[in-house]
Amino acid sequence: MRKRLGRLREAETRRVLAMVVSGKMLGIVAVLGVMKGFGYFVPTAAGASTLGQVAHKANDFVSPINTVWVLVTAFLVFFMQAGFMALEAGFARSRESVNIMMECVFDTCLCGLLYWAFGFAFQFGEGNGLIGHHYFFLQGMTKAYGSTGV
Repeated sequence: MRKRLGRLREAETRRVLAMVVSGKMLGIVAVLGVMKGFGYFVPTAAGASTLGQVAHKANDFVSPINTVWVLVTAFLVFFMQAGFMALEAGFARSRESVNIMMECVFDTCLCGLLYWAFGFAFQFGEGNGLIGHHYFFLQGMTKAYGSTGV
């Protein structure tokens, strides 16, 4: 650590660090500028359609926003699993890395099966307001997620 901090005394290291930090700041400013500039192309807020209103009952459909959110979080969990796999393999000896990789892949598969069996029921099933107790193994599903109506 001292060796790395000691390198900050060198002018070349400070110059490279300043270039990297300024490059990152320019990237952030560019992204924020694009976001602000996009507002000029769409100056008004999106409004509801003036066409005939379509009435949906809460139990007739599943909200696509909620479905997308659950899928995004599931993808994040899969990326976390890959990160944990790399972390564990990095801490172990190279001869053990194959065993660690297989263990982590097995853990991911097991978690998927357990979510199918119990997780969906706990998350979306009708219950006591804290945890659901319907739809184990996805049995007895309705068009919407029971009491949540989403």
